[in-house]
Amino acid sequence: MASVDTLGLTEPVQQDRQYFEYVTYAALAVNALVIVFTLLIAPRVKVAVACLKVASQAVGHMPSLMLFPMLPFALELALVAWFILVSALLYRYVNQPGKTEQHHRSLSVYFQESELVRVCRQQWPARG
Repeated sequence: MASVDTLGLTEPVQQDRQYFEYVTYAALAVNALVIVFTLLIAPRVKVAVACLKVASQAVGHMPSLMLFPMLPFALELALVAWFILVSALLYRYVNQPGKTEQHHRSLSVYFQESELVRVCRQQWPARG
């Protein structure tokens, strides 16, 4: 009977050992690259740390700077709420029970013949 080694097969423990050896070399290479990259970028890290120190001093002198982004955010929320409210009211108006297609057409005719439209047509007559 042929042995395991003569067939070109190795024991599972030996295969795992070889696999982990390759993984270790790969991890070592990645680690070395990270260390080299960190050493090369050290001056930029120092500049970034200095910028953070200056920014923290500015916030220390004017703490209201931290509250400033809240105002535009609140105004944007109000705008979204207004949009939702107007959309809901328009939807409710269009889908009112008892309102017919003729009613909607009469509204569009009213808006076509409104005072503003008449004044604009008098001021700027259509060409052609």
